[in-house]
Amino acid sequence: MTTLSNDSRPEPVCGPVLANGFAAAVALWTAWFFTHLPWVGLPEAVSVPCLVAVWMGASSLLSLRVPPEARLKAGAGAGLVTALLGLAIVGSKLRPAQAVAGSPEAELVPQAWMISLAFLGAGAVVGVLASAMVLKAARREGPANWLGRLAIWVTVSVAPLIFVGGLVTSTNSGLAVPDWPNTFGTNMFLYPIGPRAPGGVFLEHSHRLFGTLAGTGLLVLAVWASLRGTTSALKGRFFVVFGVTLVGVVAMLGLRVSATEGSFAARWGSELALGLTLAGVGVATGVVVSRTQPGDRWTRVWSLVLLAVIVIQGYMGGMRVEAKNQVLAMVHGVAAQALLGGLAMLAAYLSTAYSTLPGVRGFERTRRARLLVTAAMHSLLLQLVLGAWYRHFPSPHVLWTHVVFSVMVSIAAMLAGFGAGGIRGEDAAHPAARRAAKLGVAVGVVVAVQFILGWIAFMARGDSESADPVRALLRTAHQANGALLIGLTAGLFVLVRGIHRAARVAGEAIPPQ
Repeated sequence: MTTLSNDSRPEPVCGPVLANGFAAAVALWTAWFFTHLPWVGLPEAVSVPCLVAVWMGASSLLSLRVPPEARLKAGAGAGLVTALLGLAIVGSKLRPAQAVAGSPEAELVPQAWMISLAFLGAGAVVGVLASAMVLKAARREGPANWLGRLAIWVTVSVAPLIFVGGLVTSTNSGLAVPDWPNTFGTNMFLYPIGPRAPGGVFLEHSHRLFGTLAGTGLLVLAVWASLRGTTSALKGRFFVVFGVTLVGVVAMLGLRVSATEGSFAARWGSELALGLTLAGVGVATGVVVSRTQPGDRWTRVWSLVLLAVIVIQGYMGGMRVEAKNQVLAMVHGVAAQALLGGLAMLAAYLSTAYSTLPGVRGFERTRRARLLVTAAMHSLLLQLVLGAWYRHFPSPHVLWTHVVFSVMVSIAAMLAGFGAGGIRGEDAAHPAARRAAKLGVAVGVVVAVQFILGWIAFMARGDSESADPVRALLRTAHQANGALLIGLTAGLFVLVRGIHRAARVAGEAIPPQ
């Protein structure tokens, strides 16, 4: 392997700014959701200090990966990125409380712009203070693979999205907000959501906000992965294509929102925007792939494919609301967990452990591990479809098929975990092998928890239409833990296949005796 020269050039701060800023935003948004649940009823005098503490704590821990000499600068930038993403939830404070009832005529508060600018400035200050708290701490060991870390955090951002979406389904709140992309006729990002809103409205609206967060992170990840190592001319083409695409999407959505009921724009605006988006992503893919190094082509194409998937997810969710179509709701739920698996695969591929595989020799028992992990991955996808089918179209036949098949899925996942931990050879201590072994243990633990949660949810299922809070939480916990299992297995799938490929290439390179 080629080793990097040890020079005195400082590391760019763009990587930690984007990765740490987005990671802190995920922590902040998750804390906001739980502190603003209508059933919890926390006053702002309690919830706001909790949010600041979460923001400060997450930013301090994330800063430990940054070189000490760059922590303050990177912390300020990361705090600004977190604040920019946080504007989507700060916007709920920019309209009067009476707009909760659905009065789009309510104007913004007089200090709206000042509040937004002050929040951005506060974000930079929080980032600096958090970095200053660990300024003298030693940097954690490990190379600064910021693109890989961003991929991990974008993957993590889909977890609360799936959890909140599961709560929406479990509590029958999918149509609590009757319109899209607006919320009760007002801008989605300016709707005054919070403890005062009805529970169903809070869940449905929060689900949309978390979708925006994950989509923004995936957009940044796709652009970064696509432009890494490219020429200036190619970067220019890429930004032109993406700029035209984004402007077109915004224009089409604006046309649809402002159109009169029954007009062509009102009926087909979303479909036109979707087509334009996919066309732009396709053109960008062609431009990028046309001049790429073979080793990076998979990263670029896969990140753009995932970006297209999350765009489709957003429109599918909106069409499900407007058409009140239960089939779209089921496909929307399945695609969300498939997206999580796809992101986990990309994160594993971009990880430092995976990048050290080329040229490594000595792995054994990789073929068996690859077969077991592949079987577990495919069985999990089938089980996902069965579970979603029952959640949206309750049927005893589908339920019992899901229950019986869970035994096979559990055995397959356990064997996959054992297979990943059983990779042996002179490189058993290799970072990729160690990571695969840890993921194998995690898969075994999570599938055991999933099996137990499944039986608990089965025994307490009651009326399938019931929105009882305890049953809703049990169903959602089972569904969210299943998504976690898919994500872990998908990451393990990529790592084990990479190890097997490295072992096979190394075996072919050894000359016959």
